[in-house]
Amino acid sequence: MSLFSTEDYEKFKEIVSTIKFDGQREIFESLDQYIGALNQDYKDIFKALISVFLLHADAGEIDGDFIEGFSASFNRKLNPKKKNQTKLLTDRIKDLFYSSHLLILSLKAASLYQEAEHLFSQGRVLTDIRPIFNKDASEFSENYAILLHRLKIEFNEEDGRKDIYFTMTRNQILELSETLARALEKERTIKSKTHFKFL
Repeated sequence: MSLFSTEDYEKFKEIVSTIKFDGQREIFESLDQYIGALNQDYKDIFKALISVFLLHADAGEIDGDFIEGFSASFNRKLNPKKKNQTKLLTDRIKDLFYSSHLLILSLKAASLYQEAEHLFSQGRVLTDIRPIFNKDASEFSENYAILLHRLKIEFNEEDGRKDIYFTMTRNQILELSETLARALEKERTIKSKTHFKFL
């Protein structure tokens, strides 16, 4: 990062300081939409910074003391003959940290989300037509069948990703849809009635 020109550094800083991550996604899944057209150096440095910030955000340690110690560590590890380059690097790390308030808050918010016991990953609905058989299963009705929906939920736990399935009727699908719509309506109400800037 110390090798970036002033112009390149300012571009990089602008990207980092305006990013807000959704804590419900994997932290790097959104990377390309923010940095896509930039070169690989930007992406690698960005990933390294986010990894360090996220690690310490999880531990509740993202503050001035952390960033001072993090940037100062380069003074001990880099070539003493490159003091000017080292100073530029540490100055830019501090500058990025203190100008990335929204990103840091988002990472803290993401760490709160990660504390949940089950973390939703994705869902899918599988729809089946089931024939109705007679008692000994030798025949089935040619005129009647039943439609069933299987809701598959993928979620993450400490020991990895898991799946759970729920068999549902049309009415139950509608009921779940109404419940989710109500959750979104509550979110809209809260956002319109409070002064918070939600991450």
